[in-house]
Amino acid sequence: MLALGRSGKQAQKDLKEILSQETCSPEQSKVLRGLGVIGAKGAWLAPEVLDLAERGAAGLAKRLKDGRSGDAALDMRTSAALLTLGYIGASEKKSLALVEKLLALQIEAQDEGGMQCRMVATCTLWRFTGAKERVLELYREGLESPAADSAIFGLGEMGEHAAVLRSRLAELLSGPSPRSREQIADALDKIDGKRPVIGPKPVVK
Repeated sequence: MLALGRSGKQAQKDLKEILSQETCSPEQSKVLRGLGVIGAKGAWLAPEVLDLAERGAAGLAKRLKDGRSGDAALDMRTSAALLTLGYIGASEKKSLALVEKLLALQIEAQDEGGMQCRMVATCTLWRFTGAKERVLELYREGLESPAADSAIFGLGEMGEHAAVLRSRLAELLSGPSPRSREQIADALDKIDGKRPVIGPKPVVK
């Protein structure tokens, strides 16, 4: 459908409607994952993805203000939308403004959903700005949180620019989760240049 969407008006309408839904749905997740695969070719859906991310960030800000616990489905959708913005690379000014707004939120280290959104926003910050030192500092924070898996993925996406934290990742290889070990090994391979990063490579600053 994503391929057809670039030329078929009905497919475009269907995709936009899926992303504009207020409630979370499996279809939204599939569209966002598909956009991550096709990257810049999916930039025509940037307004809908940005709107989804903005709504998610606003919801996160409100629940933090109200002192409520997270909604796993909403936090996951917000994270997916934020990550997709980095993959498709469109609406850079608006996307960066949203990322900065989210990174400014006071999120407790043990707030798994909130920290997940924070780490994904950091990955998108990297892809748009290449702000190496700032991104590394944010990932250091993330490695000590329940969203460590997202921080590990983000460090891998930095490739050789994350070499300063390579030894820290190697230490985590002895962790209890086989999935985490696989993710860490994947990130180490990217840092060592044995595997390519998935997303776009920024101009590093």
